[in-house]
Amino acid sequence: MTGTVRELAEAYWDGTADLTYAQHPVLPAGGRLAEELQPGVLYLESMASVTAVDTGDGLVLLDTGAFFDRGAVFGGVRQWRPTARLAAVFSHHHVDHVFGTAPFEAESLERGWEQPTVYAHEDVAANFARYVRTAGWNSGTPASRRQSGWRSPAGWTVSWSAPSSWSTPGTRASPAT
Repeated sequence: MTGTVRELAEAYWDGTADLTYAQHPVLPAGGRLAEELQPGVLYLESMASVTAVDTGDGLVLLDTGAFFDRGAVFGGVRQWRPTARLAAVFSHHHVDHVFGTAPFEAESLERGWEQPTVYAHEDVAANFARYVRTAGWNSGTPASRRQSGWRSPAGWTVSWSAPSSWSTPGTRASPAT
């Protein structure tokens, strides 16, 4: 499908999208579109969508995409805001939400910037540890291919960024230890 994110959303809403093939919800139907939805809010279509908000003091990413989305997310954000510093919020631990910070971390090192701050619920740490323990089971099994729609010939990657701050519902985020 070509067009805007809004057009794709409307097709999902009104039932005209081909959710079996062309616009399957877990595949980037629009070729990883990046679109400014309103001033200061960028939407990046991926397997798990990424939203960037320009706060005036820097950018906050709500989720950061899957490992195969890293380049598209980084490119889309940097095309939109070339030099803004970054923080990220992981809405939850799923691997299609937490792999996009690496290019921003490398950029920060190269430019001598402070590393991006990543926020997540405190329970994310246990889930990340489980992903490490079960890495061999998560790559290439028929169930994982059916669920995710991708094959990972290099094996299941476990190279996400650990959050620098953890939060518990009803409390303020605190530095990770």
